[in-house]
Amino acid sequence: MSLRDDLGLLTPRLRRYAQALSNVVHIPSEGADALVQRTLMHALQTGPLNPRSDMTVWLYSLLTQFHRDAQNRLHGATAAGESRSLYGSAISDKPVGHGHAPDGLGAGLAALTLEEREALLLVVLEGFSYGQASHILRIPRGMLIARLAHARAALSNSIGAKISPTPLPRRPPYLRVIK
Repeated sequence: MSLRDDLGLLTPRLRRYAQALSNVVHIPSEGADALVQRTLMHALQTGPLNPRSDMTVWLYSLLTQFHRDAQNRLHGATAAGESRSLYGSAISDKPVGHGHAPDGLGAGLAALTLEEREALLLVVLEGFSYGQASHILRIPRGMLIARLAHARAALSNSIGAKISPTPLPRRPPYLRVIK
């Protein structure tokens, strides 16, 4: 298969990931589409650096970096609440909201840092292994696992706090004593 064929097959997956990253911070889907377009154009122009490397991992790595670059351009590298990532670029610790707060899962994802959200989406939504996801994010595997654990705990707490537990109806015991 040619590079164009591979890109055509991977485009829906890239679009899903870009939308999941962008929708949490209320960027219109046009922004996600532009992100995918930039990734595909870069891939067509440069081609993979290593022909034996995994094309999917390489494209997700490009898309993730382009998303981070876009976030930095949108919000400035010196805004309050930002930290430096391993890439040397500023990453916002807080979600970016524009007017309305999402509820449920969306609110839980929005409460995560960008780095935790990326890790969670790559492993849970896209189905990458820990090794592949750590390669995409360019972090050690242990750091990825720590981010996932923190993201899952925060998401569980966020969603669990919004759902009021209702007691289940009591089931009759299996055995009854009959006199």
